[in-house]
Amino acid sequence: QVLALAVSGSDLYVGGAFTNAAGIAQADYVARWDTSANTWNALGGGANGALNGAVTALAISGADVFVGGIFQNAAGVAEADFLARWNGSVWSAVGGLPNDGPLSGFVVNALAVSGSDVYVGGWFQNAAGIPEADYVARWNGSAWSALGGSGGNGALNGPVNALAVRGGDLYAGGNFTDAAGIAEADYVARWNGTAWSNLGGSGDGALNGSVFALTILGGDVYAGGNFTDAAGIAEADYVARWNGTAWNALGGSGNGALNGGVFALTALGGDLYAGGVFTDAAGIAEADYVARWNGSAWSALGGSGGNGALGGPVRALTASGNDLYAGGSFTNAAGIAEADYVARWNGSAWSALGGSGGNGALNNAVSALAAGGNDLFVGGTFQNAAGNLAADLVAAYAAPPSVSAITRLDPNPTGAASVQFQVAFDEPVVGVAASDFALATTGGISGASVTGVSGSGATYTVTVGTGTGDGTLRLDVPAGATINDLAGLGVNNAPFVTGESYTVDKTAPTVTAITRLDPNPTSAASVQFQATFSEPVTGVAANDFALTTTGTLSGASVTGVSGSGTTYTITVATGTGNGTLRLDVPAGATIADQVGANVSNLPFTTGQAYTVNRKIYLPLVRR
Repeated sequence: QVLALAVSGSDLYVGGAFTNAAGIAQADYVARWDTSANTWNALGGGANGALNGAVTALAISGADVFVGGIFQNAAGVAEADFLARWNGSVWSAVGGLPNDGPLSGFVVNALAVSGSDVYVGGWFQNAAGIPEADYVARWNGSAWSALGGSGGNGALNGPVNALAVRGGDLYAGGNFTDAAGIAEADYVARWNGTAWSNLGGSGDGALNGSVFALTILGGDVYAGGNFTDAAGIAEADYVARWNGTAWNALGGSGNGALNGGVFALTALGGDLYAGGVFTDAAGIAEADYVARWNGSAWSALGGSGGNGALGGPVRALTASGNDLYAGGSFTNAAGIAEADYVARWNGSAWSALGGSGGNGALNNAVSALAAGGNDLFVGGTFQNAAGNLAADLVAAYAAPPSVSAITRLDPNPTGAASVQFQVAFDEPVVGVAASDFALATTGGISGASVTGVSGSGATYTVTVGTGTGDGTLRLDVPAGATINDLAGLGVNNAPFVTGESYTVDKTAPTVTAITRLDPNPTSAASVQFQATFSEPVTGVAANDFALTTTGTLSGASVTGVSGSGTTYTITVATGTGNGTLRLDVPAGATIADQVGANVSNLPFTTGQAYTVNRKIYLPLVRR
């Protein structure tokens, strides 16, 4: 059985009750999986493994791996009992007395790292021979120390199951009461570096039962376990929130929102997820064994018809990206025949992690989960995960790659002969070729094609010839694409058809009409013309127009231009004299469309004209 997992860079460390991992005689109770080389490795050891008993807790601190369990004399080091350190090449004791380890007891349940300090919690007494170092102790890199205690007795009187660090404070949860003699410090307590303190309570502890899980979210401490009525709050059963000054229930009305123990807590996207043996959280028939608290209300994760999506207890939770992974004793999550013992929640639906033909990839319970990179590491009591004879007790699930986005790299709109798109994936991929893409066009575009692909890793540049005609041009990844990640898994969200598009405009604009806006004939000092173009244009100014006159007209001029898009109003002063007045667009005009193409039908000289008539009629006088 695998009981603990920890990820450090490309390495996965696995601890549990196994021996001879991958047939390696030295790989007993703990082993390292190199994800870059896809190989198992022992952590030291001679003819046999360095450890002689199960590993129950793992923690990474810099280049060191701290391993806790029920072993003694790790790698033959007499002082390396129940806790030992692996620095990448050799085992060493973490302190300890001559010929005796620092811990004397049964098991290490929890490890937490804060700066250069490693905190150890479990079922031990007199760590490193320090009478006060019972059930919890601190290693500062060179020496052990007790966390409080006096007169030869430790501050805690029972096992520690969970540890969490917030700022400079350590929170411990477990089966102890009256920590440091404080009557209110039962089952959970805070160590500030110099002293223990209770979290609420009055004359007795705020909690009345064991704590199995602790997590930090938004500066608050969340505790999960077997307690009820935390701080006398009838609704604070099995899970509760400590905000630094008081306990709070998470929902509920008269009774707690949960009706059974909580074994796992994790935070994702500002929300708290709880897993355990409860059903119908907050009275929601579908909220069985796992539920989400958003800060104000509980909600189910899927489920229908009054039944939760999961049909059995949840023992482990972890988050990766936007996804939540749950492991436990359930089968057929959300009715998915392949979703046995482990499943993924993407925020809206559950999905299986592999499996086929109605059978899940795993055949027995999951007790530990860890996320690293794009991989999910799973530990438990299963064998032959996904039919792989070598995948017993621990397995890695590599999520298939997906297209994250396809975006434009060039100005838009465009009249260019070619454009470039950037294609981004959520992890490095290989085998990206022109044939892995398709083009979607509208309007009159024809002959567009993918002409080149460059890039590597998770980002590629795709060059596309725009062909002929006008319209929109989008780059897609079709269902038949053969793009794979480094593990050989294909893109899982093809066809991808939601990328950005180019608006392709290869037709130059034209002047379609110039018409009068005022009465005709006219004697006005100024008149207005409307100039209309075949498409939106810019750069329209007074010097883009010319006037053609007849008769005795002189001094006429363009005095103003207004408008936008396809329609502009031009104001013309009519000067003096009589005759006709026409507005033209000469060959030298610099009016262009949104892709920079100039008006093509110049000079334009066929617009309407005004007849300007300023004749003066004198009155007829009869004598």
